[in-house]
Amino acid sequence: MSENLEKRKSDLLVDLENRYAGKRGRWWPENLFAYTMTADLAEECKKIDNEVVEVIIRPKLAILLSVSAFFLTGILIQVLPIPGFPKANFGPIFLIIFVIGFVYFVARGISRKPRIIVNTNGLWTDKLNELILWENIVATFIHRTGDGDFCYLLVHYFIPETNQFQETEYRIDELDIKNNELAFYIEKFKRQASNS
Repeated sequence: MSENLEKRKSDLLVDLENRYAGKRGRWWPENLFAYTMTADLAEECKKIDNEVVEVIIRPKLAILLSVSAFFLTGILIQVLPIPGFPKANFGPIFLIIFVIGFVYFVARGISRKPRIIVNTNGLWTDKLNELILWENIVATFIHRTGDGDFCYLLVHYFIPETNQFQETEYRIDELDIKNNELAFYIEKFKRQASNS
């Protein structure tokens, strides 16, 4: 059974490498939809602390605060009179939306709960809310769209309970870590797990 599983994993890895290699937009002269294996991206990262045993990745505080400021500005424009400008009256529905948006993003900025945890046992995301063990992970890719405006972590893994392969995608451009650093830690912990 184990040999069969390893063969299935290696076949899937070859298929993924072929599927994502040089994937381009049909009418675009450059690669706008780049898929890079984390192993390749990790090589770009040279100056990272190698003694780390767990990496906890949270959202960027600056993004949460700027969105909160947007909603606060919307509230203030509706509530406070601005000299020289007529009072904005968007109605109570917009005021409620601005208040809810402000409270939501301030709460996210204050809590800053982990979005991804990478450690010696495996990879955890709040989207899946379960730890994917390194032995079950087949391949990991960083998917960049456009000019790198949107970046995703793609994880292809095996679920022993169902005997099936699964894929998950997690948006990482809003997180407080660079893509190559995330790739470095994924590959570091993956190597450590395979050596032990």
